[in-house]
Amino acid sequence: MIFCRVLFEAGCRSGEAMQIEWQDVNMETLTVNIAHPEKGSNERTVKVSRELCQLIDSMPRKYGSHVFNPKLRTWDSTFNAQRRKIVAKFGKPEWMKLHFHSFRHIRATYDIRDGIDPYEVKDKLGHKCISNTDKYVHWVKEENPEVNDKYYTQTTATDLEAQRLEEAGWQFIYVNPNTQRAHWKKPK
Repeated sequence: MIFCRVLFEAGCRSGEAMQIEWQDVNMETLTVNIAHPEKGSNERTVKVSRELCQLIDSMPRKYGSHVFNPKLRTWDSTFNAQRRKIVAKFGKPEWMKLHFHSFRHIRATYDIRDGIDPYEVKDKLGHKCISNTDKYVHWVKEENPEVNDKYYTQTTATDLEAQRLEEAGWQFIYVNPNTQRAHWKKPK
């Protein structure tokens, strides 16, 4: 289902994906513009795969300027029916817990797990504040302690501590607005 793939690759909400117009998909730069953000998020342009762009381009243009049917009820009923069929076929009742927003959460969690800078993830999701993105960092660390095997991490509270880390080759990641501590990483 192309719609779910857009949710996953672009990290967008279902309402944002339904508002994507043909002019928002750029085949040359392989980007999708999320021009109608929800929940006070930022408008953003996100990189997607060539394959997804080709899938979108191959879709029939039957919703006017919109790529997808902009009526949520239609998407919900189709998704629910498909989900029930898959659960019955594979005998995995826990898959009934999946919903459209799950794709956004999975994307953000994968990005954090793969070592993508939290500020990049914040921008991709359209969050206005890094504290909204921090929850994915905590989930990844709780569920995958081995993620810490990729990088050494360190926090600093003073400029002197930060200067010493920078001189030692550490890379600044971000400042947590709640604790005002700077976060740094260095490959192992």
